[in-house]
Amino acid sequence: MSAARQTSPQPPSNWIVLKFGGTSVSTAARWQSVAEIATARLADASTRVLIVVSALAGVTNQLQNLADGASGGECSAILSTLRRAHEELALALGLDARELLQPHWQRLDQLLEASDGSRGLAWQAEMLAQGEILSSSLGAAWLYKAGLPVAWIDARDWLVSQALPNQNEWSHRLAAVCGAEPDAGWQSRFDAQTSRALITQ
Repeated sequence: MSAARQTSPQPPSNWIVLKFGGTSVSTAARWQSVAEIATARLADASTRVLIVVSALAGVTNQLQNLADGASGGECSAILSTLRRAHEELALALGLDARELLQPHWQRLDQLLEASDGSRGLAWQAEMLAQGEILSSSLGAAWLYKAGLPVAWIDARDWLVSQALPNQNEWSHRLAAVCGAEPDAGWQSRFDAQTSRALITQ
């Protein structure tokens, strides 16, 4: 019988993860609730908070329609709906909608201008990612304005998907699985973030 492998215990984490779905981030009142919950958690000086948010309610379905090939009037209508929802939320939060959102609309336009030959699974994955990028960017700007020590980070810089046996490319890109094993190096890098609170998609 071989001896059991000895592993060093992971130091306890002082991070609390708060996850909010689409309905919970779709109005100014709901964002006020997010701020209150995060503020209550941060009252303990030893605690750090990671806020994870979904896209605004209904946005991912609209982006999926764009990715599925909506064109002409249908595409314009979807884009108008997306812009209106995010700009109205930005205004309700007292943010400069144009300054904050214009770079995101430009990126969405660039994606839609891609040739048919470039619209593979990587393109589709980035298209669908725009909803969470929009909502988390809006949230980061407002929470910071509200006085929370928060910074936006891109989840794509931190999560690494794992290829599984018999997993096809579609699953790898659009239904990714990430490892959940403790990683002291990863934790150390994450703990090095200067803000006590982070928000991500």
